[in-house]
Amino acid sequence: MKHTATSWISGICLLALLPAVAACSEGSRESQKSGASTATEPTSEASRSQEGGPSAQATSRDTAAEWVAAIVQDRARRACLLMGTARTGSTPAKANTKEMCSGRGTEAEEARNLLHDLHASFALDPPRSSPEVVAEEVPESGGTATFGGDQVTVDGQTLEAVMLSNSSGVEDSELELEIVATEIDGRWYVTDLPVSVG
Repeated sequence: MKHTATSWISGICLLALLPAVAACSEGSRESQKSGASTATEPTSEASRSQEGGPSAQATSRDTAAEWVAAIVQDRARRACLLMGTARTGSTPAKANTKEMCSGRGTEAEEARNLLHDLHASFALDPPRSSPEVVAEEVPESGGTATFGGDQVTVDGQTLEAVMLSNSSGVEDSELELEIVATEIDGRWYVTDLPVSVG
């Protein structure tokens, strides 16, 4: 049965379930190009900001790589600050705020918990404090860019392969993941996480 997430929250909800329903996959498709954007803990602008606010996020690749790195490292607050909501109808796209990502309210706590749960799907085995995350160059059109799960690598493994290695019951051909980034006020944010299983 196919399930396509309609928002980043529903995408995270589905991905958070994958460790319980997906099978270990030995196959990993490596994809690392010279034009790709790389994020690592010691050198990334995101880590230099130490969760104090968004980095320059000058390109969609920068943001996609930084966001995946934050999830892999279980830095929910940092990942939250790299996210936003896409435009819907007359409602403009909006970046997440520090208050939303760091607040004590129910919405902030639920968002952080969902991102923490997502870490289980993106985690490396063995864990690494400074994973190298690479996002390929993809077209940016109309202020949006979409990365397939095989267009982002974590220490040489595609993101889809990492997710499958953390799961049981889902075949490689059954999982489709995309990361959608949107330009908001001159910076790029992850705004959607469409996922299909089955």
